[in-house]
Amino acid sequence: MKILKITLAVLLAILSVVPTCLSVSAATIVNYGDYSYAAVGDGTYTIYSYNGSEKSLELPDNIMGLPVVGIYDNCFKNSDIVSVSIPDKYTSIGKSAFYGCTALTAITIPDSVSKIGEMAFASCENLSSVRFSGKPSIKKIPYSAFNGDSSLNAFTVPESVTEIASYAFADCGLQKVVIPDTVSSIDSYAFSKCGELKSVSLPAELEEVSDYCFSDCSSLESVSLPPGLQSIGDRAFSGCESLADIDLPTDLHSIGKYAFYNATSLGTLFISDSVTSIGAEALSPMSHSNTLTVSFYKNSYAQTYCFENYINSVLVCTKLVGDVNLDGKVDISDVTKIQKYKVGIGKLSYRAQELADVNRSNSVSVRDATLIQMYIANIITEF
Repeated sequence: MKILKITLAVLLAILSVVPTCLSVSAATIVNYGDYSYAAVGDGTYTIYSYNGSEKSLELPDNIMGLPVVGIYDNCFKNSDIVSVSIPDKYTSIGKSAFYGCTALTAITIPDSVSKIGEMAFASCENLSSVRFSGKPSIKKIPYSAFNGDSSLNAFTVPESVTEIASYAFADCGLQKVVIPDTVSSIDSYAFSKCGELKSVSLPAELEEVSDYCFSDCSSLESVSLPPGLQSIGDRAFSGCESLADIDLPTDLHSIGKYAFYNATSLGTLFISDSVTSIGAEALSPMSHSNTLTVSFYKNSYAQTYCFENYINSVLVCTKLVGDVNLDGKVDISDVTKIQKYKVGIGKLSYRAQELADVNRSNSVSVRDATLIQMYIANIITEF
């Protein structure tokens, strides 16, 4: 009997280090040590699950000499790990891989990772630091990637990223976010309910602020929109009760339904004559409480909209080319305004830039200031 017990003990010890295989949902799973691995099919593996008790992990980069290249879907979901080190050979992090890891406080993603799955780090309420090392290769921040991460106060989107998917940062603790000009698409609800976000500058290539994109960002005070922006979606800034500064581009075409609903801190809003569509209640309820003055050019679509929707606090503007300071006349102060702008002292709204571009070069230059001086001196009679 004693010999039998010793034999069984030896067998159990051997099984703990020798891999065992089984098939789960068409994937071959290998149990080895504290981890289970899923065979990718090309001689590589991804970590399928963690079966150990350690809270701080250094993930393996091989199993018996065969490379481990990623983290499988749901791998660490709802686990109590505190920290994790991802090898720089990993290329993917699966869907919900770290979902609900409430003890996780920081993560560094190596530049070898080119794909992150949906909800990969969602509901990690204590995750306060996300860093991308080296030269990142990831192209997309996926659906709900950091949704509900209330401790994530700052985030810098890598310059490799071109798309931020729906709900990517919804309900986060973001106070600051840096979005590079490589990003050309930000989907619906991407930053919805980020209640601590105070300001944001949107990338130059962005053509649309999608539906509900910044809805209920109650602390959002200012938004910098790119000059080529074409549309603002339904409820894009609804519930942004602290929003006091937003300069609409002069090439904007449409403003969606309830776009600025309950943005009660807005004092003035200039709508260019390029806008040909404004959705129902886009400016409500400010339009009925006299807190917002809508300004526009005479005979523009915005004028018709305000008339038809009983918006009484309005200002009809003249489109006087050369009137850079928007005082209704062209004089030397307009030249000074351009000069200060060119040396970085002053700022020009999109409307002011449109009127300052007297030579129609699609930019404000010293040449525009010179032409205005020539106009004032009667050397030229028109632009």
